[in-house]
Amino acid sequence: MEESGHYYSVYYVSIAVGFLNRIARQHAFFAQMPDEVSMLDATDLEVSYLFRTGDIPSSRLVPNSWRLRVEHGLHALTGRSAAAEQERTRQLLLATRDTDFVRLGLLLHRFGDTYAHTQIDHPDILYFADPAFPLTDRAGHGHLRHGHTPDEPWGLGRRALMRRYLTDLYQLFDTMAQRNPMNLRPTLATNKVSLAQVIDDFSMAEQAVDIMIRRRQEACVDSVYDGRRSIPMACFNQDAGAQREYITVLRRRITERTGGISFDPYEPEDQDLLTWQEFRERYRASYPELNQYNDQTIRDAVRQINAETNTIPSPAF
Repeated sequence: MEESGHYYSVYYVSIAVGFLNRIARQHAFFAQMPDEVSMLDATDLEVSYLFRTGDIPSSRLVPNSWRLRVEHGLHALTGRSAAAEQERTRQLLLATRDTDFVRLGLLLHRFGDTYAHTQIDHPDILYFADPAFPLTDRAGHGHLRHGHTPDEPWGLGRRALMRRYLTDLYQLFDTMAQRNPMNLRPTLATNKVSLAQVIDDFSMAEQAVDIMIRRRQEACVDSVYDGRRSIPMACFNQDAGAQREYITVLRRRITERTGGISFDPYEPEDQDLLTWQEFRERYRASYPELNQYNDQTIRDAVRQINAETNTIPSPAF
């Protein structure tokens, strides 16, 4: 799932049910974190494993067992029943302390991926990463055979799935919100956003993406047949434009719905992956919870999720 799913959807729904902005921001930031840190990012680990050459820095080379811990534990690439993994992850989230934002974030990321990583051609089953599959058989390498399409919530084939995710995320956060009134906005009685309104706003974002893509396609076709004009670079990367349009609508709608609350943009959005140490040093001032974790303890947090989700790799790997 892209930033629009892990960061902005979590942020929006957390605000919608009534969390304070600073709490919602932490939910969102840490939910996005696994896709920003090289040792936690499934794609980076998979690519560095599949294309091991002398050009890959030694810092990028990790044991295959760690790759599987991350792909199965954090990104839900287990090949199992999506519904079962969703419920398992929901229960773990409900059992996690409100103040443990790093663990909450890891589990919120997994929760999102139990929806985003359902197979396009078998929607009840998650994609899976299996070391026994060679590169020539893409079925065993996550959603490689379908590219980035599964991670794009605005895609025509993923919109019903996105509504299920939003519904379940809303209910999850609504339950969590009841545990500690100190985490809720004092104005909640007048600016809580209903689930129906959440769905409406995400539908509006999808419609904006449709319009943007249609206009861009028309412009691209025109430029192809007009030899005097160069083809815009946007014609070659429409996903980035779609995500920006989607996010822009969501940010505007949450401000309108709540009478002034605005999203903090996602800071690492346009940056390359960082090591854990780099990520922690860069953001620890804004997110002091990062100070509780070092390279070893973040690995331990992942291993704990592996144990709780029964995603411990075979000793052979």
